[in-house]
This record gives sequence, structure tokens and C-alpha cells, in this order.
Amino acid sequence: MVKYREIYLKLAKQIVNGELPPGTRLLSSAELAQTENISYMTAHKVYELLCRNNMVEAHRGQGFFVRKPSESVYRFTDTLSVGKIGLLLSMVDRSYSDFYHKLVLRLLNSGSAPTALGYSWMMEEFSCEKAEKVLLSFAASGIETLIIRGDAHFPYKALWKVRNAFKKIIFVKFYNGEMAFEGASKVLFDMRKAGQIAAEYLLENNFNKLLFMTQEPAAEAIRRKHGISSSLFDMDILDGIEDACKTYNVDFYHTGRIIARNIPYHEREDEVKKEIHAALDAGCNGIVCMNDIRALSVYQVAAERGLIINKDISIVSHFNTSLCESLMPKLSSVDMNISTLIEAVADSVNSPAVNLPVYIQPRLVKRK
Repeated sequence: MVKYREIYLKLAKQIVNGELPPGTRLLSSAELAQTENISYMTAHKVYELLCRNNMVEAHRGQGFFVRKPSESVYRFTDTLSVGKIGLLLSMVDRSYSDFYHKLVLRLLNSGSAPTALGYSWMMEEFSCEKAEKVLLSFAASGIETLIIRGDAHFPYKALWKVRNAFKKIIFVKFYNGEMAFEGASKVLFDMRKAGQIAAEYLLENNFNKLLFMTQEPAAEAIRRKHGISSSLFDMDILDGIEDACKTYNVDFYHTGRIIARNIPYHEREDEVKKEIHAALDAGCNGIVCMNDIRALSVYQVAAERGLIINKDISIVSHFNTSLCESLMPKLSSVDMNISTLIEAVADSVNSPAVNLPVYIQPRLVKRK
């Protein structure tokens, strides 16, 4: 028998026969893991199953307690029911398709059949009322768990109003909403750390006049309508760049520059290149790109100017997609640790929600 089911059955029988009377405070997940010689996540699975079968309830900040028989009818089963999962995630961009397909496979292997609900930004132009109706239609179709890429396009206000229609909400990669969404799980990239290690790599190799290539903020009307934060994840990257500059005693705002444009959209590419030329003319020699695609314009400008990458200038990007290996020279990039992210998301599906975000730690992939 699977270990978590064995422990579940033992505790369930103790509850049913009265050995653990109503109101009894059970061991914490950490204590149960130590007592039974199991992992912390296995202990979480035990309590998840007990909660789903209405034998135990979780009190925020206090632990797990045996429920009163009058509050529920025990459903004594050793089968873990996950419920239907809906995915509001991108699957087309290089930065996201690998994550999407691997997550789907991981969920299928664990017995869940996720349903694609579209992109996280498909409701950006909707009114709050229309977005609410769309979200409620997901719940009405049987979706119990939403896994959402919490970017600067998602209608957070609408979800907030209908949040109780879902058993579980999991924000992944980013969370750019203004409201706290207590009770939702957040499995996020540590973008501040990602910016820090990218800048440190440049600074330690004496590329000490930095250029940060990011994106334009969300349109103010859309931001206010949907409850999107004014500080997006690329600003977390900038915070990390500042952290690195302080360590190396570099005044980023005196010597560095920021280019905020949604690229490489063709109608704006010439404008972006002009700004890159201007930054290089001003002495910038270390470029941090918000993602791998934004490095393409820098490579093109370097070729036009006859600059040697990794000698005259150096570039570090984020997300470590296959594009990095196809460029010449190859592009150093911050790997956001997708495999760990996927496991953390899968664990969140089967575990009680935790208010504190889980931050996935990045690592730098150096290429010459």
C-alpha cells in the first residue's frame, strides 16, 4: 500500500473509533513527517485526504483538528480525489510552451486530466462583469481548481468576486494582482534573485555600465479595471539589478539605462534599435534582457556596429529557452528552474493552500 494511504487509514480509524475525539489537535505536517519517517509533502497528502473526507479541518495558523461528527458525514475511503483542473496558461511562446506541456504531462501522470481554458490575457479587454461570467462558466462546467499564470493581463478583480466558486486557485510563475488572495497558492519565480545573478555575472566580468531591456507597464486603464499591480515582475528584476550594483558599488542610475518597450514587435523594432545604439554610445556594455527574445535586437545592433559579444559587450537574458543555443555566440541566460516549479505546482494541487508564496530559485547558465 502507498505510504500516505497507510498512514491515512491509521488516522482515519482512530478518528472513527473515538481514539482521536472531536477537537483533538493533530501533529503538524512536519511533526507527522518526523514521527512516520516520511517526507513533508507526503504528510501534507495525508492531511489533504483527511480534510477532503471531512474528518479533519485546518485552522489557519493553528494546525489540523478532528472535526465534530455533527458537522459532517464521514466518507471513509482511501481514494484521493483531486477534482477537475483548468489551465489559464500560455502554450505558444518559447518561454512558456515547455513549462505548459511538461506540467500537463506531470498532472496526467498523477491522475489528473487538466483542461486548457485559454491564455491568461485573453480576458484583458473584457469588462469586469464579462470576465466574471467567463470564470463562472468554468466553474459551472465542473472546473474545481484553476492554475493561472498571474501576469499583467489577468482580471484579478473579477476572479476575486467569484473566487468561492472554486475549491482551489493556484497562481504560477508570477503574481501581479493588487489583492492578497488569501487561501490561494502562489508558486512563483524569484525574479529579484534572477535579476541579481544576471547583473552580478556582468559586473564580476567588468561590464559595469548596465542596460536593462524590459517591457512597457500595463495600460493604466486596464491596470485599474482589473486590479493589476503597478509593480510588475520585471520591476523585481530591476530590484535585483540594484542589489547587485550596491554590492559592486556601482551607481546604476548614473551610468546605466533602461529601455522599456514591448519587443520584438516589428512596428517598434527600429525605435528600439535606436535606443540600443544610444545606450551603447553612452558607454553601456553589460545588457540584462527581461527574456531571451529581447536579446535579438542587441545581437543585431552589435553586428551593425562590429562589436564582439563577450568582449566589447556582454548580454544576459532570462528563461533560458532553446533560442540561447541557436544564437552565435550562444546566449548566457538565467534558468528559472522549470522542473522544480512543475513539481511545486503539482504538489500544490494535492496539498492544503499556503498563504506564503513559494519562490523557485533560479540559476545562471553561462555560455561562451
